[in-house]
Amino acid sequence: MFMFIFKFILLLFIALFLFILVFAFRILNFFRNGINQFNKQNRNNAGRHGRNNSYGDDEKVIDTRNPEDANKKIFTKDEGEYVDYTEEEK
Repeated sequence: MFMFIFKFILLLFIALFLFILVFAFRILNFFRNGINQFNKQNRNNAGRHGRNNSYGDDEKVIDTRNPEDANKKIFTKDEGEYVDYTEEEK
């Protein structure tokens, strides 16, 4: 009778250990999937807002400004040099 109770308690401990192991694995998997999804969104957003320009072999310029700021004119309309137009004869 004592051996039966001992085996039953041992079986309960093994079942509890397996339950805890499966539960911990599911929680770990949940957080890992969340981190992967977050990283995927960051890669997509970085590609959407950044422009890559390469110069030469090794130099790379990454423009992370939003498109509205990147396409703004540097000089205002009242700045600059005005030159009279003259047509050249050939």
